[in-house]
This record gives sequence, structure tokens and C-alpha cells, in this order.
Amino acid sequence: MWHLYCVALVIIGLVYPAAGGALEARADVPLGAPMLLEQEEDRALLEEGRTHLFSMRLEAATDVFDALAERPDGAVAAAYHQALQALLQSVITDDDQYIAAFDERYEALREALNAVPESRWRTYLAAEARLMRTLMLAKQNRVVRAAFAARGAYSRYQDAASGTASFAEPYKGLGIFHLAIGSLPSGYQRVLSILGFSGSIEQGIRELEQARDGAYATVEATAYLGLIDVVIRYRTAEAVARFEALREAYPESPLMAYLLAYALLEDRQGGAALEVAQHAVRQGQQPRYFFVDYAEYYLAQALFRHNRFQPAATYYRRYLARHEGPGLRAPANLYAGLALELTERRAEAVVFYRRVQDDRDFDADQAAYREAQRRLDAEISFADRLLVRATNAFYAGQYHLSRVLLAQVGSAETATPPIRARARYYLGRVAYAQGQWPAAEQHFQRTLEAPGRRTDGLAPWSHFYLGQMRQAEGAADAAEAHYTEALNFATPFDYHQWLEQRVAAARETLTGGA
Repeated sequence: MWHLYCVALVIIGLVYPAAGGALEARADVPLGAPMLLEQEEDRALLEEGRTHLFSMRLEAATDVFDALAERPDGAVAAAYHQALQALLQSVITDDDQYIAAFDERYEALREALNAVPESRWRTYLAAEARLMRTLMLAKQNRVVRAAFAARGAYSRYQDAASGTASFAEPYKGLGIFHLAIGSLPSGYQRVLSILGFSGSIEQGIRELEQARDGAYATVEATAYLGLIDVVIRYRTAEAVARFEALREAYPESPLMAYLLAYALLEDRQGGAALEVAQHAVRQGQQPRYFFVDYAEYYLAQALFRHNRFQPAATYYRRYLARHEGPGLRAPANLYAGLALELTERRAEAVVFYRRVQDDRDFDADQAAYREAQRRLDAEISFADRLLVRATNAFYAGQYHLSRVLLAQVGSAETATPPIRARARYYLGRVAYAQGQWPAAEQHFQRTLEAPGRRTDGLAPWSHFYLGQMRQAEGAADAAEAHYTEALNFATPFDYHQWLEQRVAAARETLTGGA
């Protein structure tokens, strides 16, 4: 969900007054040819390049885009896709060489756009260029420049759309921005609304669905929607269906396989996730494909959840050795250490625990750091080992086994109050997942009364699930009370940012909205 997070970081840049004042309808501006390509053979060449790009055959994609750039009207389409390719490579690898390549491609795209007549397609591609620039600047923590780029992208998307649904592509960008605004904490939203900017999660989703009807926005809009289904709405089955469709369209792609593996893990389909992640890694190792670093991390996660700790440790270490940037580094170090400790290699585990850093404002990094500090304080106990296997069974969708193991955790002599509290919370999660809501409510209520660690976040998350049950029953006031309680807990606690996003999404539908 890195793209959404980066946009949310810089969306406050919209508070700067947009140059030129309010946007006006642009009905007088011609639409222009799709991707500014007039010739059928040029559009066919672009489709060939895009197939290579989304299949992660990036050397082949480069060759096709270079050929397209030599065509009389192909410079803009080629430069746009070359910039997109460099951005994708930088996101996957965090490698400085791809950041430098993006900067070069971005400037080439700007020059190409300046050389073509005005049209809505030209305005849309200018917006896309600014959005890509926003994401890259945010990735480099150059927040002020990213904010200005975000403002420019937003205004151009509005200009390209001009209040009509007939041109679908701009709604991808508008959807991203409105979704990002809707995902911000309420205080930021109030500031933006005073300044004339508004947006909601549901509005963003509708616009992204609209963008899927476009000639060239379908793949990216579908990918965004799948990530939103997981991270914000937690409709993981819908996410799986979206990524399955992308994988069917690009069956050889390590990228699409990785995204599907991620969604399957979140949908608690552990066996299927393991199989797809293995395919993503194998495919990426073939010479003509670009390796997707994150596939190794999620393969390690799938192995860990199947209690295959030795191979999981191997793949965590491989990911850490391959991936140069900070993405997933904190949880990878934590889980590498935990996998090693679970195979009786405490001394090696400690080395990885000590490498966990929380120098980024990311939920996963902060939670990993707190857990690593706890692991450094004491060796893993028998009860804790049971708890790991119980939660693994839960996340693998093995609910009966999880319930049995969680009951054993509660009666283990080495179970501390925080371990018992976590076991009780997961008993609630198991019952909730199986639709056994009276039992789930009992476990969550007991979790609220348990003397666990406040940083675990068990109490606010219990309030969230209690709110979900009340909302499903149509008890809006009771649901809102639980959501309010969930957000009243002082941070930091584990995954508080995710909780805020999920509460925001739930509240949008609380009164019968879309």
C-alpha cells in the first residue's frame, strides 16, 4: 500500500492555493487520440510493450518502447511508459539506479508533452507525470516538493476529467487522491474541507472502478482496488478475485503472482499463497524476467505460517540480502529472528532482533521494533511457542487447530498475562471469522478486561471487531460507540494507523452509504 501511503503523506500539499484559481470546464479542448497515438500500428506496438511491462519482461519492454519513440507520434506514449517502468523498478527494489533512471525518464516525458498540441489526453498524461513525480519524491522523503507535485497532479486530473464520465482515465488519479484524503485522520480532513478539498474512501473507490473502463487505466486501477480491498476495507476475497483476474491477463508475470500471493495470505488461504509465492520467485529467477523482491518476503511469510521455520528463515535472509531499501526490512528482520529462535538458534536470532529499526512512520516497522525489543528481553517460552503456532494456524485458515492450540496456551504454566490476553483475543478472532458472534463477543469483552500490554493494541482492536458486529446487526449507535472507543486509545499501539483507516471506512458505510 506504499502508493496510497505516500499520497496520504503529501496530500496536505493541496492546502497551497492552486495557480490560476478555480478550475473551469474544458469542453472546448479536444479529447485527442488514446495515448496520443493516431496510427493503429503504433497502438499495437504500445500494447506489445505494455504486455512485456506488466509481465515483468522489462528488457523486452524497453526495446519496444524505444522503437515506439521513433514513430512520428510515439514519443509521449513511449516516454510515459518508460517513466512508469523506472518507477515500478524503484518501488520493487529501492535501488538508486532506478530512481536516477526515473528522473531522466520524467524529464523526457515533460519535453515530449511540451511538443504536442493541447488535448485532454495530453492533460491527463501531464497529471500522470506529476503523480509519478509525487510518489518518487515522497519515497525520498522530499515532502515539500512532493506536496507541490501532488497539487499540480490533482488540478490536471480535474482539468482532464472536466466533470464528465466519458473520459475514464483521469478518474484513476482522482480516485487515488480522494481515497487518500478519506484515509487521513479526521483533523487533517477538517482542515482540507475548510480549504475546499474533500474526498472519501467510497468516492475514491467509485472513481477507481470508473477508471477500469478506460483504454489504459484498467491494470493499475484494478491493482489499487485490490490493495484497498485488503488494507482499508479488508474485503480480502474481493482482493483475491481482482488479483486472480490480473494474473489471468498476465499469467507469466512475477508481479501479478506476488500480488495474488499477498492477497491470498491476507485471505488466510495459506496453502494457495505458498504455491503462488513459490511460482513468483521461480518465475522471477528466469533471465528474461525482472525479479520482484517482495515475492521472497511473502514466500517466507507463507512458509512461516506453515511452521516451516528453517526455510522461512532462509527466504527472509535472502530478501534482506537482495533488497537494498527500508521496505519490509523491519518485519523481515523480526521474523527471521523468530524463525531462527523457533529452530533453537537463539544466538543467531538475537542478531536479527537487534537489526530491527523503527525510523519510519510505518505501522509494520513500529510493531516489529516493539516485538523485537520484547524478544531481546527474554527467550521464547513454551507458551509463546504454542501462541506462535496458534496464530499461524489462524492466519492459515486452520481455525479448529488454532482454537485447540489457543486453549492450550491459556493453561500453560509459562503463559504470562500478556500471552494469555493475546490468546484470548485470537479466540475472539477465530470465533468472529467463523461467524460465531456470541462467542467472539465474549472473548473480546474479556480481552478488554485483561491486563495485557497497551502497546499490543488488543483492546482497541477488540472494540473495532465489536463495532463491526454491531454494525452488521444494524445497531449504528452501538457500533459508533465501539469505533469511538477504539480511537480513544493513546498511541502508539500495534497497527494504530491501519485501525484508523479501517474505522474511517466502516464509518462511511455506517449510515447506509455506498
